[in-house]
Amino acid sequence: MTPDPFFLCGFGKSGTNWVGNLLNLHPAVRCTGEWHFQHFLHAWEEFAKHPWQLGSNEPARRVARANVERLIRECLATTAE
Repeated sequence: MTPDPFFLCGFGKSGTNWVGNLLNLHPAVRCTGEWHFQHFLHAWEEFAKHPWQLGSNEPARRVARANVERLIRECLATTAE
């Protein structure tokens, strides 16, 4: 069975670690670590934003985006084991 990922988001010092620890009391939940996937998405946006860059043209744009999404899925799946 593939786990359904969820994201616990909040601001610094807002209690997200405490809420994550509370959620971890449930046997079907695993809430660990911090991910900053926005950095990968921002990098893709930079890669694809200017028309003179190769990354703004298909199929490079589509392939790069698909691989960023695959990277995120694989990171989540690896830590969900």
